[in-house]
Amino acid sequence: MLTPAQLRALNVAARGEVDNQDPTGPACGWTDTNGPSKMSLGVGFLTAGHGLGDIYSQKETYGRFQPLPDIEGYPAVIAVSGSETGHSGACTIDVGVTNQLAVNVFVQLKSGVDAPPDYTDTCPRTQKVADAIMKTLKGES
Repeated sequence: MLTPAQLRALNVAARGEVDNQDPTGPACGWTDTNGPSKMSLGVGFLTAGHGLGDIYSQKETYGRFQPLPDIEGYPAVIAVSGSETGHSGACTIDVGVTNQLAVNVFVQLKSGVDAPPDYTDTCPRTQKVADAIMKTLKGES
């Protein structure tokens, strides 16, 4: 999902781990909170539903719900759960690929005294990750 060059550009030194047991679909994760990027990120394919339609149908349940400009030609939305708003070190972006498939991108930044400068606005970094992933999926990386 992310090439070695993309991981370097995102400053991620950690190795990715695959999770094929997630009930919503296959996922990968990188835990680099103590590395140079100071973040953990997860990417999942939401295959058990109706793509972004499912996200939109639940928009009232999110702490922050914000449609975004297309990412690599695909519709996207910030959909941060519960009381999170994307301003406290975490952000989730979902990208619609088909009517049955969405790509879920989650970034959690390190907190505390070592928190990165963008801790209070994590969503722009999450958008960069989502853009890199969609480039890979389109075969452009």
